[in-house]
Amino acid sequence: MGAFGNVINTKESLLNRIGLSSYTPVRSTIGGLSFLVVGAAVGTAIGVALARKPGAEVRAKVKEKAMDLIGRSGERLQERRAQA
Repeated sequence: MGAFGNVINTKESLLNRIGLSSYTPVRSTIGGLSFLVVGAAVGTAIGVALARKPGAEVRAKVKEKAMDLIGRSGERLQERRAQA
């Protein structure tokens, strides 16, 4: 692994010298999707909070949706790890 690590370091240092960097589309896609999911969750929570219902109902609904979102994101993360 030592020789392979040197090749990667050499490539990165060469790119950095000329003002470039490695292109990693997967990282930027996952980051963008993360912001989308977080934004959707926040928007849903605000929408539910502003709905005309008693406070206890709103809190229960927000909690239910948050737990559902956490569960689904955990499942997706496990699926991605299994694919890798």
